[in-house]
Amino acid sequence: MDQTVYVSANLWPKRSSPADCSKNPGKHLLTAEGNMGAKTGGILFRNGVVQLKPLHVKAGETVTVNVEMDLRNHYNRDWSVVAWADKQ
Repeated sequence: MDQTVYVSANLWPKRSSPADCSKNPGKHLLTAEGNMGAKTGGILFRNGVVQLKPLHVKAGETVTVNVEMDLRNHYNRDWSVVAWADKQ
């Protein structure tokens, strides 16, 4: 069954980051693509929640989600990625 897939990422902001991170926060990248050609552009973010554009995938298509995190500035490693679809 073809469906639309949504992908979001979250990196907890100031609540869990040291004060020096807010002066020079790292940049993080979230991307997703399917093995049959479905693709969504990547999104750069510093903290908080971001969501990619919806990804329209064909039945049987595999989706790969890539996350690149720059945690050099002592960021708390408290992050997550969530993916969901519009059909079961």
